[in-house]
Parts: sequence; C-alpha cells; structure tokens
Amino acid sequence: LRPLISFGRRVVSVEPLLGGGNHEGFRSVSWQVTTAASDGTPEGEEDITEVQDFDVVVVCNGHYSEPRCPNIPGEADFKGHLSHSHNYRNAKGFSGKRVVVVGASSSGLDIAREIALEAEAVFLSARQPLPQAPQGKHGKILARAP
Repeated sequence: LRPLISFGRRVVSVEPLLGGGNHEGFRSVSWQVTTAASDGTPEGEEDITEVQDFDVVVVCNGHYSEPRCPNIPGEADFKGHLSHSHNYRNAKGFSGKRVVVVGASSSGLDIAREIALEAEAVFLSARQPLPQAPQGKHGKILARAP
C-alpha cells in the first residue's frame, strides 16, 4: 500500500467528472484530483501540480483525531485503566481482564470484537439496543451493560 501513498502533497481541488455510462442504473461519476507539493513554496510562486482521475475519493481529514471525553462522575476514584478509542492500537494487555466498551458505533464494535479475543469478558455499553449482539472468541456474547 505504501507505494500508492503520496506524501508531502496538499489537495488543491477535487472536481466531479460526469461520465456518460451507466453502472447498475447509476450515472457514473469519476473525480479529478489536483495536488501540489507542500514544500513551503512561497505564495504566488509556481507550485508543481499533479492532476489524477479516480473512481472514488475518500476524505480523511482527521475529524476524530482529537478525542472528546465526557466527565464521568467518580472517574478520579476508578483504579482501572481508562482509554479513548483514539489511543487504541491492539488488544495486547487486555488478556484475562474484564472490559467495558462504552459506545457501540463502528469503532466501539470493532474494538470490542478485537478485545474479546484476549479478555476474560467484554461488556458493550450502548445507548440503544443492538439489532444483533456481536460475538467474540468461541461465540462469547458481548453483553449490553446498563
């Protein structure tokens, strides 16, 4: 994957290119992306730009790069480990532990499933009932904690 990543570039523009074809009843759209070197070229000087066409553009601008943590009553007295999904890297260190994952959106579900491979038990705290309970190793059900 690394050879396909362009480092040191900034996106100048992303423009839709309407295609004439149909794909499963949808008009096809591709995207023209213009990038420039982010080498500190002074304003007004010529940037070296590159234009490429893509079928799909995914914008990953770091909207969730700063964790937002609520104040939890009694948090200062808690003797266990508290962490935000932003800081999660892998399930190492959760072996044999009882873990509660607060939040059942995409990252919460992904992290709960992964930790369930190591932990003694994983409990998932969700605002609303889940349509299908996720499962961990050996079919261990992640219970919904109140």
